[in-house]
This record gives sequence, structure tokens and C-alpha cells, in this order.
Amino acid sequence: MNTFAVIIKHKTQPGKRDEVRAVWEKHMAPAVAANPGHLAYFYCFDNADPDVICAFQ
Repeated sequence: MNTFAVIIKHKTQPGKRDEVRAVWEKHMAPAVAANPGHLAYFYCFDNADPDVICAFQ
């Protein structure tokens, strides 16, 4: 079995990070949880930039 990682850095429109998070929690979180192929999935916020979200799996 081959494993690999995907790292994504999202830059939201200024002040829209909470809105993007709400959409992710509504639509993506359930899909991620239902996918047995995900060994790990992390959705993180950048404390240094209020408009950045990092996701990696």
C-alpha cells in the first residue's frame, strides 16, 4: 500500500474565514468522516493570519 499526504493552504477573502469554516463543517466534515480511506485529516487555522486555513490528510 502506498501512502501520501496532501497539504492545502486556503487564503480566504478578508474576514471570511469563519464563513468558510461553517461551510466546511456542514459539507466536508461529514464526507471526510464517512471516508474510510482517510487515515488522518486535519483542518487548522493560522494564528498569524486570520484569513488562512490549512488542511492536510
